[in-house]
Amino acid sequence: MSRACAVTRQGKRNLGFLKVDQRRDGRGNPYFWIGFERLAQIDAPAEGTDLAALAARYVSVTPLRLDRTDEAFSEALTDDAEVTRSVMPVIERRDAAADLAGGPMTTVRCQAT
Repeated sequence: MSRACAVTRQGKRNLGFLKVDQRRDGRGNPYFWIGFERLAQIDAPAEGTDLAALAARYVSVTPLRLDRTDEAFSEALTDDAEVTRSVMPVIERRDAAADLAGGPMTTVRCQAT
């Protein structure tokens, strides 16, 4: 039995259903299983999204890219030559829990030189 395919955009889930389980693999190493609990759906998924396609029992194909650069802010920093010459970046790492909550993996804070 073949299923129909739909080319979709990425939908947004209600993060209230996010579930993170700490587990151990066969060698005893810890890992985290990230998923969503199966609860009654509060909102209908937006039309044209992967979530709507899956709810309609389609195979969803969603082309993605991973560049999350804030282009406008990057250009503003680059255009202000005086600011870029007078600050020194300090790189700070965040913990895994902050990353799971949607925060950036690395944060750059600038301090005056």
